[in-house]
Amino acid sequence: MTAVVEIALGMVLLTMPATPQPVTYTATSGATTLGYSSAAGWVPAEQCFNRCRTAATEPVPLLRGELSLADMADLNIVIRRDGVPVLSFWRFFGNVPVVSGEGG
Repeated sequence: MTAVVEIALGMVLLTMPATPQPVTYTATSGATTLGYSSAAGWVPAEQCFNRCRTAATEPVPLLRGELSLADMADLNIVIRRDGVPVLSFWRFFGNVPVVSGEGG
């Protein structure tokens, strides 16, 4: 499963592929973890109450330009699907913002 990461004017557009069954996406930066809800978007993980799951068989638009690649790299954000890292945002040699796929 390959994520579609587009950068438009420096802003990140991130769409995850459809899955045969619902999955859970989380985003972690330091000690902060957010869960993705198809209805509410990103919410603090402790507010998910087992409702932060995607709809099966539909692509999941995780980001629509709310953050820039530089912001995400500065925050060292890691996106996980069902607990497995799938994307990381970081800075190469502390300068160049990078997004890398990690499998899963």
